[in-house]
Amino acid sequence: MDPAIVDVLREAAASDRVVFVFDGVDEGGALCEMIEDFILEVGRQHRVVVTSRPEGVRRQLYERDGYLLLSLQPLTPAQQQEMIDKRLTPGGAAHAFFANLLAFIASRRLMDEIYARRFPKQRILQLT
Repeated sequence: MDPAIVDVLREAAASDRVVFVFDGVDEGGALCEMIEDFILEVGRQHRVVVTSRPEGVRRQLYERDGYLLLSLQPLTPAQQQEMIDKRLTPGGAAHAFFANLLAFIASRRLMDEIYARRFPKQRILQLT
């Protein structure tokens, strides 16, 4: 790495003008715990942003150290369609696949609602 870049980064870290971003911590496999320990150590001196699936981190450690924990909300069907349209070539195989997947999810959701109305939980509980 260029020594000038290293100097700038060291100066930024020393003057508290740096934010460390750790993305996908849950993807660290067998190293997840070691990665989290490193993040928590860095976080004692610097600002950090950590992304992970909820089940992929030891939440209690972050809560103990005063981290602000946020959860992303799922995209609405309209937002999902917008992402498909923006990111994938219309008429292409990937666009068609995801459009069909969204249609399947919507139909499955409707079937689940119909089933729940037809077989309310209290009736299912009585049958068991």
